[in-house]
Amino acid sequence: FVRSAKDRDKAVKLLDGYVFKGRRLEARVTKPAADPFLLRRAQGNPKASVEDVDGAPTDLEIRRFEEEETDDLSEAVDPILSVAPLYQMTYDPDQLNTKQSSALECLKQIRTAVGKINKIRYCASCLNYGFMSHDSRKLNRECCPITPSPILNGYRNKARFTIGKDANGKCPVIGVRLGKYTQGSTIVADASSAPLFSETTLSVIRSFQDCFDAIYHRDSGRMASGDIDHVVLNRLSERFRVYDMVTKSGNWCAVTVRESRLNDRLLDIEIRRGNLTEEDLVDLESVLKQWFQSGGPGESVGVTSVHLTVLTAVSRLPGTFTERCVFGKGVSCLTSIISVITTHF
Repeated sequence: FVRSAKDRDKAVKLLDGYVFKGRRLEARVTKPAADPFLLRRAQGNPKASVEDVDGAPTDLEIRRFEEEETDDLSEAVDPILSVAPLYQMTYDPDQLNTKQSSALECLKQIRTAVGKINKIRYCASCLNYGFMSHDSRKLNRECCPITPSPILNGYRNKARFTIGKDANGKCPVIGVRLGKYTQGSTIVADASSAPLFSETTLSVIRSFQDCFDAIYHRDSGRMASGDIDHVVLNRLSERFRVYDMVTKSGNWCAVTVRESRLNDRLLDIEIRRGNLTEEDLVDLESVLKQWFQSGGPGESVGVTSVHLTVLTAVSRLPGTFTERCVFGKGVSCLTSIISVITTHF
């Protein structure tokens, strides 16, 4: 990958005409793949002008997109389908059979990939054990036995939610994405009725949503902000915006709730640094402390630790983000929670 157009042109110049293993290479600059969201927008409004946007689709790409389009987006209107696609099936036997078939398909792909590698190098002993020893194209169900879970609802001890804009334009809203970005969807919807989230996790999310309403929608009178400084709330409402995946601007991205059987609840809020200053982050930390700690509106949900993950790049690569402990036991608290989750779940 290259970091700039200048580096790209330099690389093309070096590679074009280079002789590698007796063959002359040809290199040229091509147009980047069209952004899927812009494809959807251009499909819905053919007269819209998107030529000035990087990754804007051509007429050929729009036609190809329409030909390959499926009905997945219409199915994803139900927010529960985004996080629990099999919830409409009976657990036993329909869900179990579907999951077992999916696992067997993965094992078959692993067997094929390992078999190809062993034809070139390594010994063949690993092909003589377990599911690797089966010669039939279709693996038997005995290769991947499934034990039914004794808990069917509220079993997730880690839940990640998107912070975005709902279908009515309200933002920030904490929920799940309706469909995929590749389908041209960036809408977020509430999924509190999904069977996999525990009531304690949902109570934390509802409280954090109330915190958002106190920051951005105080005039509606939906949620009182208590004793929190309104000057700080005003600064937050002016400086922090929902992250826009199309323009790559904004701040609010996602929130993760982790809980353990020791009654620990960790709230990890993911934001993008963008144009935020250190003072902006300190203001946010101050509001979160006042909201979730003793005497705050969110005290009753029992959050024991709040962390901020501040991203400085589009992708989450090592060195491109920092983690800040707003309150709690810091890294030791996070480590202990993960340890309990690993041990007891």
